[in-house]
Amino acid sequence: MGIINHSHALLLIDIQNKVIDFKSITRPSETEIAFNKFLERISKLQTWARDSDLATIHVQHDGGQGSRIERDSQGWQIRNEIDVQPKDPIFYKTHCSSFSGTGLNDYLKKNKIDSLIIAGCMTNFCIDTTCRIAIEKGYNVILAADGHMTCDNDGLTFEQIIKHHNSILADLSADNACIKVVPVNKIISLTVSAD
Repeated sequence: MGIINHSHALLLIDIQNKVIDFKSITRPSETEIAFNKFLERISKLQTWARDSDLATIHVQHDGGQGSRIERDSQGWQIRNEIDVQPKDPIFYKTHCSSFSGTGLNDYLKKNKIDSLIIAGCMTNFCIDTTCRIAIEKGYNVILAADGHMTCDNDGLTFEQIIKHHNSILADLSADNACIKVVPVNKIISLTVSAD
């Protein structure tokens, strides 16, 4: 996996109040239980990143007018379980890519960040897209294997979708950049070097 240092940042994507509408999905109880466990792991990951003095970057998706995650609505807000500090940059997007039209790439270049630890929602949309575009742009990615979440879609359960994406994204590369898929507990066991 290589050495974790201050050229790494934690990128938390779309962990918003209504990113999943538990009232309108096929397995609301199972999904909400899994989502709450996901939030607990994200909290541990975020605490580790802060204790390791790594930048934490947030992304919020605007689903457009009338959407459950329409910008500035209650559903659009980042969940209370996520510790957003005043120094944390927040980027706003309208596409699956956290890079498209957001200024994220410029921020990463300016701050000499060349590797991303990625976690958040939704696995089969914004997580998958952001991981793929990140390596195309030359960033190494550590995807938190149990740090991304979605809901059942097109006959597949959220468990199947997460497992499938962990499998297809693992070791995917573009030129010299690649994706490593690592469980949260293994990430937080890593020591961050000074350089």
